[in-house]
Amino acid sequence: MATRSIISLDLDNDKFESHPMPPINGKETSVGVFGGCLCICGLHWKENLNYIDVWVMKKNGDWESWTKMFSIKVHDRFPVRGFGYYLPIYSSNGALLLYRITHRVLLYYDQGWTDVKHVRCRDFYGFQVICHTPTLISLRDIVTRENM
Repeated sequence: MATRSIISLDLDNDKFESHPMPPINGKETSVGVFGGCLCICGLHWKENLNYIDVWVMKKNGDWESWTKMFSIKVHDRFPVRGFGYYLPIYSSNGALLLYRITHRVLLYYDQGWTDVKHVRCRDFYGFQVICHTPTLISLRDIVTRENM
């Protein structure tokens, strides 16, 4: 198996650096930001079952701090094979919401369940994900200020 790595640019010394990825078994991976941390989602197959693994770098810049947050078994009735990027959107109390970009599908997983719930999103050609943190400032005020 070839070693895969993440390439970063150190802005202080203007040099590229290579860093190890977490031990992901599958070939299909996507990189993003989740909860303010670097995140990698990997799809792999084991014993004729599909799995989505979600890895998070717990300490920014600490390449040894990769932690597998979720390993989600996805049954064959839901088509996960084939190229598709997964973006984790939200996580709370052992639950996870993922978005599969190429198939416009939301996946909802709770660690207490044996199956993944999925919703196909039809008739739209773009998306924007906004994570909301409870605050005394209303979302309407924030959006109105941004549009001025």
